[in-house]
Amino acid sequence: MSTIYKSQQVGNYTVNIEYDEISESPREMDDLSTIYSNHKRYNPDNHGIDEIIVDDEEKGWRLNLDGMVALNVWMFEHSCCRFRTNELGEGNAFGNGMYARFDSGWFGIIAMPIEAAKKEWGDDWEKMAKQFMEGSIEELNQWVNGEVYAYDIIDKNGELVGSCGGWYDADEAMAEAVAIAEEYNADDKASIEKALESASLQELKELFYEFAEPAPNWADELFELADESKAKEWLKTKLREIVPTDEWMEIV
Repeated sequence: MSTIYKSQQVGNYTVNIEYDEISESPREMDDLSTIYSNHKRYNPDNHGIDEIIVDDEEKGWRLNLDGMVALNVWMFEHSCCRFRTNELGEGNAFGNGMYARFDSGWFGIIAMPIEAAKKEWGDDWEKMAKQFMEGSIEELNQWVNGEVYAYDIIDKNGELVGSCGGWYDADEAMAEAVAIAEEYNADDKASIEKALESASLQELKELFYEFAEPAPNWADELFELADESKAKEWLKTKLREIVPTDEWMEIV
């Protein structure tokens, strides 16, 4: 059972935001960039640094990033795992503090073909490509640390009526789920009104006697003397007032 992160009641429905324990790695959905790493325990894209290394006879080995836009990826491991990016040639993205010196290091490279970046973003390709890759690494951070969310929408009977996972922002997941639950409530209200409009006088009277506590002793006489259409309108008004919201869906 997933752990509930937050919950909200929306009319007849409960919205639960939970940790998504079965979400796919965001690297499975990124078809623009590639992470190259030789980390011993974790290689998210299964591409090694040796794939982008050339042995230059004059300068020795070097990274071959010709035709690519790329960023460094640094990894910090200390009770959790975090990644950060910075420009090629820059020092440790986690700084030079004591923990950074002992618990972090260069993880690899994230890169994207320049042609793909230009096709995706046009003239602003370099800035946008780097922002995209920074965002990709942040999503990887969240996934590795279990910070991915799902929502469940549950009706008053405890039945699951809607769900969606793979959210990297819990507030966005809640906003969508609440909007859907509000639509369900609106549909329920429409169903109630439809049921009231189509009910016979006898059916309306039976509902009234069921939920009025107690039914007034003058009700029978009123219904006998009143015009049928007026009696039905009076009953519909009273039923909207006295029937609990969560009972209506059983009725309709």
